[in-house]
Amino acid sequence: MYSSLTDLYKHFTKQSVVCTDTRKISDGCIFFALKGPNFNGNQFAAEAIEKGATLCVVDENEYANEKCLLVENVLETLQSMANLHRKTLNIPIIAITGSNGKTTTKELCREILARKYNVFATSGNLNNHIGVPLSLLSLSTKHQLAIIEMGANHKNEIESLCKIAEPTYGLITNIGSAHLEGFGSIAGILKAKSELFDYLIANDGTIFFNGNDSHLNSLELNYSKIIPYGSEKNSFCELLEFERTEHLKIKWKSKNEPTENIAHSSLTGDYNIENILAATCVGSYFGVPATDINLAIRNYESKNNRSQIVIKNSNTIVLDAYNANPSSMMAAISNFSQSFKGVKIPVLGEMHELGNFTKEEHKNIFNELTKLGFEEFILVGNNFEPFKTKEQVKYFNTASEAGKWIQDQNFKNANFLIKGSRATGMEKVMLAFE
Repeated sequence: MYSSLTDLYKHFTKQSVVCTDTRKISDGCIFFALKGPNFNGNQFAAEAIEKGATLCVVDENEYANEKCLLVENVLETLQSMANLHRKTLNIPIIAITGSNGKTTTKELCREILARKYNVFATSGNLNNHIGVPLSLLSLSTKHQLAIIEMGANHKNEIESLCKIAEPTYGLITNIGSAHLEGFGSIAGILKAKSELFDYLIANDGTIFFNGNDSHLNSLELNYSKIIPYGSEKNSFCELLEFERTEHLKIKWKSKNEPTENIAHSSLTGDYNIENILAATCVGSYFGVPATDINLAIRNYESKNNRSQIVIKNSNTIVLDAYNANPSSMMAAISNFSQSFKGVKIPVLGEMHELGNFTKEEHKNIFNELTKLGFEEFILVGNNFEPFKTKEQVKYFNTASEAGKWIQDQNFKNANFLIKGSRATGMEKVMLAFE
Protein backbone atom coordinates (compact mmCIF):
# COMPACT_ATOMS: atom_id res chain seq x y z
CA MET A 1 0.00 0.00 0.00
CA TYR A 2 1.67 3.27 1.10
CA SER A 3 5.27 3.36 2.18
CA SER A 4 5.40 6.82 3.76
CA LEU A 5 3.41 9.45 5.60
CA THR A 6 3.69 11.65 2.52
CA ASP A 7 1.96 9.00 0.40
CA LEU A 8 -0.78 8.63 3.01
CA TYR A 9 -1.28 12.39 3.00
CA LYS A 10 -1.59 12.42 -0.78
CA HIS A 11 -4.43 9.92 -0.43
CA PHE A 12 -6.04 12.19 2.17
CA THR A 13 -5.91 15.20 -0.17
CA LYS A 14 -8.08 13.35 -2.70
CA GLN A 15 -11.02 13.00 -0.28
CA SER A 16 -10.09 15.12 2.78
CA VAL A 17 -12.26 13.05 5.09
CA VAL A 18 -11.05 11.12 8.14
CA CYS A 19 -13.17 8.80 10.30
CA THR A 20 -12.47 7.07 13.61
CA ASP A 21 -15.95 5.63 14.24
CA THR A 22 -17.55 3.03 11.96
CA ARG A 23 -20.96 4.43 12.88
CA LYS A 24 -20.01 7.63 11.04
CA ILE A 25 -18.24 6.28 7.96
CA SER A 26 -18.61 8.36 4.79
CA ASP A 27 -17.79 7.23 1.25
CA GLY A 28 -14.13 7.63 0.39
CA CYS A 29 -12.89 8.37 3.89
CA ILE A 30 -9.74 7.14 5.60
CA PHE A 31 -10.55 5.09 8.70
CA PHE A 32 -8.03 5.37 11.54
CA ALA A 33 -8.33 2.31 13.80
CA LEU A 34 -7.72 3.95 17.15
CA LYS A 35 -7.48 1.92 20.35
CA GLY A 36 -8.55 2.67 23.91
CA PRO A 37 -8.95 0.92 27.25
CA ASN A 38 -12.26 -0.63 26.21
CA PHE A 39 -12.10 -0.83 22.41
CA ASN A 40 -9.82 -1.80 19.54
CA GLY A 41 -10.50 -0.03 16.27
CA ASN A 42 -8.45 -2.61 14.36
CA GLN A 43 -11.31 -5.04 14.84
CA PHE A 44 -13.62 -2.76 12.84
CA ALA A 45 -11.35 -2.23 9.82
CA ALA A 46 -13.24 -4.68 7.60
CA GLU A 47 -16.56 -3.11 8.57
CA ALA A 48 -15.20 0.35 7.71
CA ILE A 49 -14.24 -0.84 4.21
CA GLU A 50 -17.66 -2.42 3.71
CA LYS A 51 -19.32 0.87 4.64
CA GLY A 52 -17.32 2.92 2.15
CA ALA A 53 -13.87 3.73 3.55
CA THR A 54 -11.21 3.54 0.83
CA LEU A 55 -8.35 3.00 3.25
CA CYS A 56 -7.89 1.81 6.84
CA VAL A 57 -4.89 2.68 8.97
CA VAL A 58 -4.22 -0.20 11.39
CA ASP A 59 -1.42 -1.20 13.73
CA GLU A 60 -2.15 -4.91 14.21
CA ASN A 61 -1.01 -7.20 11.39
CA GLU A 62 -3.89 -9.68 11.72
CA TYR A 63 -6.38 -7.03 10.58
CA ALA A 64 -4.31 -5.75 7.63
CA ASN A 65 -5.32 -6.44 4.03
CA GLU A 66 -4.85 -4.84 0.60
CA LYS A 67 -6.98 -1.85 1.65
CA CYS A 68 -5.16 -1.31 4.94
CA LEU A 69 -2.00 0.59 5.78
CA LEU A 70 -0.11 -1.14 8.59
CA VAL A 71 1.69 1.35 10.82
CA GLU A 72 3.50 1.12 14.14
CA ASN A 73 0.99 3.31 15.99
CA VAL A 74 -2.32 4.54 14.55
CA LEU A 75 -2.71 7.48 16.95
CA GLU A 76 0.80 8.78 16.27
CA THR A 77 0.18 8.44 12.53
CA LEU A 78 -3.04 10.45 12.85
CA GLN A 79 -1.20 13.15 14.78
CA SER A 80 1.69 13.24 12.31
CA MET A 81 -0.63 13.52 9.32
CA ALA A 82 -2.55 16.32 11.06
CA ASN A 83 0.71 18.20 11.61
CA LEU A 84 1.71 17.65 7.98
CA HIS A 85 -1.64 19.08 6.89
CA ARG A 86 -1.27 22.02 9.23
CA LYS A 87 2.10 22.88 7.65
CA THR A 88 0.35 23.40 4.30
CA LEU A 89 -1.92 26.10 5.77
CA ASN A 90 -0.66 29.66 5.86
CA ILE A 91 -3.38 31.08 8.11
CA PRO A 92 -3.55 32.37 11.68
CA ILE A 93 -4.20 29.54 14.10
CA ILE A 94 -5.41 30.61 17.55
CA ALA A 95 -5.04 28.08 20.37
CA ILE A 96 -7.30 28.46 23.40
CA THR A 97 -6.78 26.69 26.71
CA GLY A 98 -7.45 27.42 30.38
CA SER A 99 -9.13 25.95 33.44
CA ASN A 100 -12.61 27.33 32.75
CA GLY A 101 -14.42 28.97 29.85
CA LYS A 102 -12.44 27.46 26.96
CA THR A 103 -15.42 26.38 24.91
CA THR A 104 -17.47 29.52 25.59
CA THR A 105 -14.52 31.74 24.64
CA LYS A 106 -13.89 29.66 21.51
CA GLU A 107 -17.54 29.94 20.45
CA LEU A 108 -17.61 33.69 21.09
CA CYS A 109 -14.41 34.11 19.08
CA ARG A 110 -15.97 32.12 16.26
CA GLU A 111 -19.11 34.29 16.28
CA ILE A 112 -17.13 37.52 16.23
CA LEU A 113 -14.43 36.55 13.72
CA ALA A 114 -17.01 35.06 11.36
CA ARG A 115 -18.25 38.61 10.80
CA LYS A 116 -15.13 39.21 8.71
CA TYR A 117 -13.48 35.85 7.96
CA ASN A 118 -14.24 32.30 6.91
CA VAL A 119 -13.49 30.75 10.30
CA PHE A 120 -12.97 27.18 11.43
CA ALA A 121 -13.34 26.37 15.13
CA THR A 122 -13.09 23.15 17.08
CA SER A 123 -16.40 21.31 17.10
CA GLY A 124 -17.82 20.79 20.58
CA ASN A 125 -14.94 20.02 22.91
CA LEU A 126 -12.73 17.92 20.60
CA ASN A 127 -9.74 19.35 22.42
CA ASN A 128 -7.50 16.41 23.32
CA HIS A 129 -4.77 14.30 21.68
CA ILE A 130 -7.36 12.85 19.29
CA GLY A 131 -9.71 15.82 18.90
CA VAL A 132 -7.01 18.35 17.99
CA PRO A 133 -5.65 16.26 15.08
CA LEU A 134 -9.18 15.62 13.82
CA SER A 135 -9.91 19.35 14.01
CA LEU A 136 -6.79 20.21 12.03
CA LEU A 137 -7.67 17.65 9.36
CA SER A 138 -11.04 19.38 8.98
CA LEU A 139 -9.34 22.57 7.82
CA SER A 140 -9.33 23.39 4.12
CA THR A 141 -8.00 26.09 1.84
CA LYS A 142 -11.31 27.97 2.12
CA HIS A 143 -10.63 28.78 5.78
CA GLN A 144 -8.96 32.11 6.52
CA LEU A 145 -8.48 31.57 10.25
CA ALA A 146 -8.72 28.68 12.71
CA ILE A 147 -9.52 28.46 16.41
CA ILE A 148 -8.27 25.29 18.09
CA GLU A 149 -9.37 24.48 21.63
CA MET A 150 -6.83 22.59 23.76
CA GLY A 151 -7.67 20.71 26.95
CA ALA A 152 -5.34 18.98 29.37
CA ASN A 153 -5.47 17.01 32.60
CA HIS A 154 -1.74 16.37 33.01
CA LYS A 155 1.51 18.19 32.37
CA ASN A 156 3.18 18.21 28.94
CA GLU A 157 -0.19 17.65 27.23
CA ILE A 158 -0.53 21.25 25.99
CA GLU A 159 3.09 21.14 24.84
CA SER A 160 2.32 18.04 22.79
CA LEU A 161 -0.82 19.57 21.28
CA CYS A 162 1.10 22.71 20.32
CA LYS A 163 3.66 20.64 18.45
CA ILE A 164 0.82 19.12 16.43
CA ALA A 165 -1.18 22.31 15.80
CA GLU A 166 1.70 24.83 15.66
CA PRO A 167 -0.48 27.78 16.73
CA THR A 168 0.57 31.31 15.79
CA TYR A 169 -1.64 32.91 18.44
CA GLY A 170 -2.72 31.72 21.88
CA LEU A 171 -4.97 32.55 24.79
CA ILE A 172 -5.27 31.11 28.31
CA THR A 173 -8.71 31.97 29.67
CA ASN A 174 -7.80 31.64 33.36
CA ILE A 175 -6.14 29.42 35.93
CA GLY A 176 -8.39 27.61 38.42
CA SER A 177 -8.67 24.39 40.39
CA ALA A 178 -9.55 21.98 37.57
CA HIS A 179 -8.06 18.46 37.25
CA LEU A 180 -6.21 18.79 40.55
CA GLU A 181 -5.78 15.03 40.60
CA GLY A 182 -3.58 15.20 37.50
CA PHE A 183 -1.80 18.50 38.16
CA GLY A 184 -1.37 18.27 41.94
CA SER A 185 -1.78 21.98 42.72
CA ILE A 186 -2.67 25.38 41.31
CA ALA A 187 1.04 25.88 40.61
CA GLY A 188 1.01 22.64 38.63
CA ILE A 189 -2.02 23.82 36.65
CA LEU A 190 -0.34 27.15 35.88
CA LYS A 191 2.83 25.43 34.71
CA ALA A 192 0.88 23.03 32.48
CA LYS A 193 -1.41 25.62 30.90
CA SER A 194 1.45 28.06 30.33
CA GLU A 195 3.06 25.48 28.05
CA LEU A 196 1.01 27.28 25.39
CA PHE A 197 2.78 30.57 26.15
CA ASP A 198 6.14 28.77 26.22
CA TYR A 199 5.49 27.44 22.73
CA LEU A 200 4.39 30.82 21.36
CA ILE A 201 7.39 32.63 22.83
CA ALA A 202 9.78 30.02 21.42
CA ASN A 203 8.16 30.30 17.98
CA ASP A 204 7.60 34.06 17.70
CA GLY A 205 3.84 33.75 18.24
CA THR A 206 1.42 36.29 19.68
CA ILE A 207 -0.17 35.99 23.14
CA PHE A 208 -3.61 37.29 24.09
CA PHE A 209 -3.17 37.85 27.83
CA ASN A 210 -5.82 38.01 30.55
CA GLY A 211 -4.47 40.77 32.76
CA ASN A 212 -7.21 40.22 35.35
CA ASP A 213 -5.99 36.73 36.29
CA SER A 214 -3.63 36.89 39.25
CA HIS A 215 -2.12 33.47 38.54
CA LEU A 216 -1.27 34.41 34.96
CA ASN A 217 0.17 37.72 36.13
CA SER A 218 2.56 35.83 38.39
CA LEU A 219 4.30 34.53 35.25
CA GLU A 220 5.82 38.02 34.71
CA LEU A 221 6.35 37.36 31.02
CA ASN A 222 9.18 39.31 29.37
CA TYR A 223 7.99 39.17 25.80
CA SER A 224 7.12 41.83 23.26
CA LYS A 225 4.24 40.17 21.35
CA ILE A 226 1.60 40.29 24.10
CA ILE A 227 -1.90 41.66 23.52
CA PRO A 228 -3.37 42.30 26.99
CA TYR A 229 -7.03 42.52 27.88
CA GLY A 230 -8.60 43.36 31.24
CA SER A 231 -9.34 46.29 33.52
CA GLU A 232 -5.91 47.93 33.31
CA LYS A 233 -5.73 51.27 31.51
CA ASN A 234 -2.90 50.14 29.20
CA SER A 235 -4.74 47.05 27.97
CA PHE A 236 -5.21 46.59 24.24
CA CYS A 237 -8.84 45.76 25.08
CA GLU A 238 -10.07 47.42 28.25
CA LEU A 239 -13.09 46.52 30.36
CA LEU A 240 -14.53 49.86 31.44
CA GLU A 241 -17.47 48.58 33.47
CA PHE A 242 -20.05 45.84 33.56
CA GLU A 243 -23.61 45.37 34.70
CA ARG A 244 -24.69 42.20 36.49
CA THR A 245 -28.29 41.08 36.21
CA GLU A 246 -29.60 37.76 34.94
CA HIS A 247 -27.73 38.66 31.74
CA LEU A 248 -24.43 40.49 31.29
CA LYS A 249 -23.64 43.88 29.79
CA ILE A 250 -20.11 45.19 29.39
CA LYS A 251 -18.65 48.52 28.35
CA TRP A 252 -15.32 48.24 26.53
CA LYS A 253 -12.86 49.95 24.25
CA SER A 254 -9.69 48.85 22.45
CA LYS A 255 -6.66 50.35 20.77
CA ASN A 256 -8.41 49.72 17.46
CA GLU A 257 -11.78 50.97 18.75
CA PRO A 258 -10.92 53.84 21.16
CA THR A 259 -14.51 55.01 21.63
CA GLU A 260 -16.63 53.38 24.33
CA ASN A 261 -18.72 50.42 23.21
CA ILE A 262 -21.52 48.53 24.96
CA ALA A 263 -22.05 44.81 24.43
CA HIS A 264 -25.18 43.02 25.64
CA SER A 265 -24.99 39.27 26.16
CA SER A 266 -27.47 36.51 26.85
CA LEU A 267 -24.84 34.87 29.06
CA THR A 268 -25.07 34.93 32.82
CA GLY A 269 -22.34 34.91 35.45
CA ASP A 270 -19.43 37.22 36.29
CA TYR A 271 -17.14 34.39 35.20
CA ASN A 272 -18.30 34.98 31.61
CA ILE A 273 -17.18 38.61 31.59
CA GLU A 274 -13.57 37.61 30.92
CA ASN A 275 -14.70 35.16 28.24
CA ILE A 276 -16.60 37.93 26.46
CA LEU A 277 -13.70 40.34 26.84
CA ALA A 278 -11.20 37.77 25.54
CA ALA A 279 -13.25 37.22 22.39
CA THR A 280 -13.75 40.98 22.01
CA CYS A 281 -10.00 41.47 22.22
CA VAL A 282 -9.31 38.81 19.60
CA GLY A 283 -11.96 40.20 17.28
CA SER A 284 -10.77 43.78 17.60
CA TYR A 285 -7.14 42.74 17.08
CA PHE A 286 -8.11 41.03 13.82
CA GLY A 287 -9.97 44.10 12.62
CA VAL A 288 -13.60 43.20 13.23
CA PRO A 289 -15.52 46.49 13.66
CA ALA A 290 -16.99 47.24 17.09
CA THR A 291 -20.55 47.21 15.76
CA ASP A 292 -20.05 43.67 14.45
CA ILE A 293 -18.38 42.56 17.69
CA ASN A 294 -21.28 43.86 19.77
CA LEU A 295 -23.84 42.29 17.44
CA ALA A 296 -22.08 38.92 17.54
CA ILE A 297 -22.02 38.98 21.34
CA ARG A 298 -25.71 39.90 21.45
CA ASN A 299 -26.63 37.09 19.05
CA TYR A 300 -24.55 34.38 20.74
CA GLU A 301 -26.65 31.89 22.68
CA SER A 302 -24.92 29.31 24.83
CA LYS A 303 -25.71 25.66 24.14
CA ASN A 304 -24.72 22.22 25.43
CA ASN A 305 -25.66 22.93 29.06
CA ARG A 306 -23.18 25.79 29.45
CA SER A 307 -24.44 28.93 31.23
CA GLN A 308 -27.85 28.60 29.63
CA ILE A 309 -30.83 30.40 31.11
CA VAL A 310 -33.92 28.29 30.59
CA ILE A 311 -37.46 29.38 31.45
CA LYS A 312 -39.80 26.50 32.26
CA ASN A 313 -43.33 27.55 33.19
CA SER A 314 -42.79 30.06 35.99
CA ASN A 315 -39.32 28.77 36.98
CA THR A 316 -35.92 30.06 35.83
CA ILE A 317 -33.07 27.57 35.51
CA VAL A 318 -29.40 28.41 35.12
CA LEU A 319 -28.28 25.26 33.33
CA ASP A 320 -24.51 24.95 33.67
CA ALA A 321 -24.33 21.18 33.87
CA TYR A 322 -21.67 20.42 31.28
CA ASN A 323 -18.85 20.23 33.83
CA ALA A 324 -17.62 21.59 37.14
CA ASN A 325 -14.49 22.09 39.21
CA PRO A 326 -14.02 23.95 42.50
CA SER A 327 -13.27 27.35 40.95
CA SER A 328 -16.10 27.24 38.39
CA MET A 329 -18.50 25.94 41.05
CA MET A 330 -17.63 28.77 43.45
CA ALA A 331 -18.05 31.35 40.70
CA ALA A 332 -21.43 29.95 39.64
CA ILE A 333 -22.74 29.86 43.21
CA SER A 334 -21.61 33.42 43.91
CA ASN A 335 -23.17 34.75 40.72
CA PHE A 336 -26.42 32.88 41.36
CA SER A 337 -26.62 34.38 44.83
CA GLN A 338 -26.07 37.95 43.60
CA SER A 339 -27.90 38.01 40.26
CA PHE A 340 -31.25 36.40 41.03
CA LYS A 341 -34.02 37.47 43.37
CA GLY A 342 -36.69 35.48 45.15
CA VAL A 343 -36.48 31.74 45.83
CA LYS A 344 -33.00 30.49 44.88
CA ILE A 345 -32.16 26.78 45.02
CA PRO A 346 -28.73 25.49 43.99
CA VAL A 347 -28.80 21.92 42.63
CA LEU A 348 -25.18 20.77 42.64
CA GLY A 349 -23.56 17.52 41.57
CA GLU A 350 -20.30 16.20 42.94
CA MET A 351 -16.95 17.16 41.36
CA HIS A 352 -14.48 14.63 39.96
CA GLU A 353 -10.72 14.43 39.24
CA LEU A 354 -9.77 16.13 42.51
CA GLY A 355 -7.65 13.35 44.00
CA ASN A 356 -6.54 14.11 47.54
CA PHE A 357 -8.40 17.42 47.41
CA THR A 358 -11.82 15.78 47.00
CA LYS A 359 -12.99 15.92 50.61
CA GLU A 360 -11.67 19.44 51.23
CA GLU A 361 -13.12 20.95 48.05
CA HIS A 362 -16.60 19.53 48.59
CA LYS A 363 -16.56 20.85 52.13
CA ASN A 364 -15.58 24.27 50.76
CA ILE A 365 -18.61 24.21 48.47
CA PHE A 366 -20.93 23.34 51.35
CA ASN A 367 -19.42 26.12 53.49
CA GLU A 368 -19.89 28.64 50.66
CA LEU A 369 -23.53 27.69 50.23
CA THR A 370 -24.05 28.14 53.96
CA LYS A 371 -22.19 31.46 54.05
CA LEU A 372 -24.28 32.88 51.21
CA GLY A 373 -27.43 32.07 53.14
CA PHE A 374 -29.25 29.67 50.84
CA GLU A 375 -32.15 28.33 52.85
CA GLU A 376 -32.27 25.10 50.88
CA PHE A 377 -29.94 23.39 48.46
CA ILE A 378 -29.80 20.03 46.72
CA LEU A 379 -26.58 18.01 46.65
CA VAL A 380 -26.00 14.98 44.44
CA GLY A 381 -23.36 12.25 44.55
CA ASN A 382 -21.22 10.36 47.05
CA ASN A 383 -18.74 13.17 47.63
CA PHE A 384 -21.53 15.31 49.07
CA GLU A 385 -22.91 12.52 51.27
CA PRO A 386 -21.13 13.75 54.46
CA PHE A 387 -23.51 16.75 54.44
CA LYS A 388 -26.80 14.92 53.95
CA THR A 389 -27.87 15.32 57.57
CA LYS A 390 -27.51 19.12 57.53
CA GLU A 391 -30.79 20.94 57.97
CA GLN A 392 -30.79 22.88 54.70
CA VAL A 393 -29.56 19.96 52.54
CA LYS A 394 -31.60 17.66 50.34
CA TYR A 395 -29.20 14.86 49.38
CA PHE A 396 -29.59 12.35 46.55
CA ASN A 397 -27.37 9.65 45.13
CA THR A 398 -28.19 10.47 41.51
CA ALA A 399 -29.34 13.39 39.38
CA SER A 400 -32.46 11.45 38.36
CA GLU A 401 -33.47 11.05 42.02
CA ALA A 402 -32.96 14.78 42.58
CA GLY A 403 -35.07 15.59 39.54
CA LYS A 404 -37.88 13.35 40.72
CA TRP A 405 -37.95 15.10 44.11
CA ILE A 406 -38.01 18.54 42.46
CA GLN A 407 -40.87 17.43 40.23
CA ASP A 408 -42.89 16.24 43.22
CA GLN A 409 -42.51 19.64 44.95
CA ASN A 410 -44.25 21.47 42.07
CA PHE A 411 -42.16 24.63 42.50
CA LYS A 412 -43.52 27.93 41.18
CA ASN A 413 -41.63 31.19 40.51
CA ALA A 414 -38.34 29.71 41.74
CA ASN A 415 -34.76 30.03 40.46
CA PHE A 416 -32.48 27.01 40.14
CA LEU A 417 -28.76 26.64 39.47
CA ILE A 418 -27.92 23.21 38.03
CA LYS A 419 -24.22 22.38 37.93
CA GLY A 420 -21.92 19.39 38.38
CA SER A 421 -19.15 17.32 36.84
CA ARG A 422 -19.87 15.68 33.49
CA ALA A 423 -20.05 12.17 34.93
CA THR A 424 -22.77 13.21 37.37
CA GLY A 425 -25.17 13.91 34.49
CA MET A 426 -26.87 16.87 36.14
CA GLU A 427 -28.76 17.70 32.92
CA LYS A 428 -31.10 14.84 33.90
CA VAL A 429 -32.54 17.15 36.54
CA MET A 430 -34.11 19.15 33.71
CA LEU A 431 -36.63 16.38 33.22
CA ALA A 432 -38.30 17.64 36.40
CA PHE A 433 -39.37 20.79 34.59
CA GLU A 434 -40.86 19.20 31.48
